[in-house]
Amino acid sequence: MLEFARRMRIRGVEVHAILPSFSIPRREVHSDDGIRRHVARVVPLPRFSYPSYVLSSLVAGLPLSRSAYLAHEVYTGVIAALLKLVTGRKTAIYVVDAQTDLKIGRGMWKSRLLIRIGRLIEFLSVRNADLLIALDPSLEPYLRELGAVRIVVVSYGSNLEMFSTGNAERIRERHRLRGMKVVTYAGGMEPHHGAQYLGRAAPIIAEKCPGTKVMFVGDGPVRPEIERTAGTAGIFVGWVPYSDVPDYLAASDVLVIPAAPQSRYVSVITTKVFDYLASGRAVVATDVGGIREAVGEACLIVPPGDPSSLAEAVTVLLNDKNLRVELGARGRRLAKEKFDWNLLTDKLIGALKGLAEAK
Repeated sequence: MLEFARRMRIRGVEVHAILPSFSIPRREVHSDDGIRRHVARVVPLPRFSYPSYVLSSLVAGLPLSRSAYLAHEVYTGVIAALLKLVTGRKTAIYVVDAQTDLKIGRGMWKSRLLIRIGRLIEFLSVRNADLLIALDPSLEPYLRELGAVRIVVVSYGSNLEMFSTGNAERIRERHRLRGMKVVTYAGGMEPHHGAQYLGRAAPIIAEKCPGTKVMFVGDGPVRPEIERTAGTAGIFVGWVPYSDVPDYLAASDVLVIPAAPQSRYVSVITTKVFDYLASGRAVVATDVGGIREAVGEACLIVPPGDPSSLAEAVTVLLNDKNLRVELGARGRRLAKEKFDWNLLTDKLIGALKGLAEAK
């Protein structure tokens, strides 16, 4: 959302960002990009964090009598609804997931009461929003079920400038990968991201394609499981600054999106999908959410949660350089024609402008 906000600001749109104190890197608070940041203080206790965030955000947002309020996620849509109630301003929610489904899938929520409260929050947020902006079309049925009427799809974008180049040699030298084939996953390691299935596929890939390493860039709760199952076929880099990611993608022959969410309404079209496309590398992705519809023409698509199918598709690409080059070129072209951040920012501004001007 900050990427959208920065580009909106360049186009002359006044943007205010209300950010929760528990998750703000100092550089984001003090970044000199023209976005006016307001910190919502959050009580760092499980039972009080969300209520305190809502209250603090409401206090921060009331003085901002702007054209429209845009909430990120359905849970923060409650804040937008309250601001609308007090100020009469139009509200929109940018929806990337069914938040309650996501928390259930992560094992965070097991209480029936919490789940019911979560469903109620989602329902009230969506029903009170004047506009729903969906990350991908696969979320539309979920929003319709909650009573949404006006839905616009605006995906994340590809950072074409940043990912058009990368220092592959630096990474291959650092991790002793010279002369080897490299398969890479870059992203979070939570269950719905599916990296654990690539971990299980890694020994199969290494056996079928000797001289291949599967590299995991990122961190998360399932990393110990992945390290155990990947064994010597895996390389674990851990978290790296976003500015280093282009180098890791450039050093790779094949990139993998192994997502396997438990709910069809947990979107997997994260920024890494579009970064992969922008890098010009061949991609293997699982057939979940809106992946096939959004980027299927530039990827090999396999069933989710199936290490054997994942290993087979990766092996096909490792053994066919022409296919790798072709898919990489398709991905780069798709990123430029359909997922350019500038084009998507213009679409988002158009949607918000129409909302603000609607009677």
